[in-house]
Amino acid sequence: MSTRARTRLAAFVLALTTAAAVPLLGETAAAASADEQVTWGIRPADGPLGTDRPTLALEGAPGSQRSDAVLITNYSERPLLLDVYVTEAGIATDGSATAGAQGDALPGSSVEWVELAADRIEVPIGSAVTLPFTVSPPFDAEPGDHAFALLTSLAGEGDVSVDRRLGIRGYVRVGGELSPGISVSDVSIESDLPADPFAERDGVLSFVVSNEGNVRLQSTAAITLRDLLGRELEWSTTVDDRTDVFVWDGGPLPVLGPGDRVTVVVPLADISAPAVTLTADVLVEAHAFVDPTAVLDPVRASGWMLSVGWPVLVLAAIVVAGLAYLVIRMIRRVRTRTAGAEPSASVPAQEEVSV
Repeated sequence: MSTRARTRLAAFVLALTTAAAVPLLGETAAAASADEQVTWGIRPADGPLGTDRPTLALEGAPGSQRSDAVLITNYSERPLLLDVYVTEAGIATDGSATAGAQGDALPGSSVEWVELAADRIEVPIGSAVTLPFTVSPPFDAEPGDHAFALLTSLAGEGDVSVDRRLGIRGYVRVGGELSPGISVSDVSIESDLPADPFAERDGVLSFVVSNEGNVRLQSTAAITLRDLLGRELEWSTTVDDRTDVFVWDGGPLPVLGPGDRVTVVVPLADISAPAVTLTADVLVEAHAFVDPTAVLDPVRASGWMLSVGWPVLVLAAIVVAGLAYLVIRMIRRVRTRTAGAEPSASVPAQEEVSV
């Protein structure tokens, strides 16, 4: 597991404040109290919809009802009393899934479609409890994927400012016209500007990937750096420990639900010396969770910057000014010589007449 993945997991399983959205895991996981050994896990229950599922995914026509269940396991040495509820699901700036606060539901959202068999359960020591639920999209539900988060938290917490909770993301796909779409925009590139124009340099590339359709997407990116002459430049990635953005390490981009967008940051290292400009071409290819073999047409976007430092710019300005001065001098000399070589105008002499 990478350092960034461990950081996300640790941020999820430790005590978190309820004022902000919390990270949300879409697979088997355990929540742990920081001051006592209280751990539990939640995952989709095995059944007619499959086994070892990474997330909850149901399909139904408007006006239908679908059933599913989650399995909640107590890894603690005491019984657990857990509250269970459904909230809005979103995406954080680092690309991880998030869940809103309890009771945080937009009117008409898929949160209102989910009905739990119980909103509080007790899980014995070392045991697991299956909690059924149903999803009922209304007749006016829009086609496509609708996200929700199913959360569990310790019931009866004395300190209401702390909420130890664990959840799983779910999707309800409403039948109808499915129209996947993805875009890439706001490509920006920055790099060091060393005094030596032939030196390698480091930089940062960022771009925004948005889900423009109505189904969730998994995408990959390909990045090419070029100079003014169109030559492809060599580069490598480097370590970036920021946790407030999604730092791309060459792997897949975050799964995006309809309307989701994520800013992708690529730390660049050892960029071979470009000529005058540095251009980044970003190609994003996605496939929708409709047909695993179907791939959308790739989308592209570019960004560029001047890749020369101020000493080179000053030198270039001096050279240009010098050349301009020489050209002006040459033009003036040519004009002067041309004027001197022209024959002088003569006036014919008047003939003397004797009277």
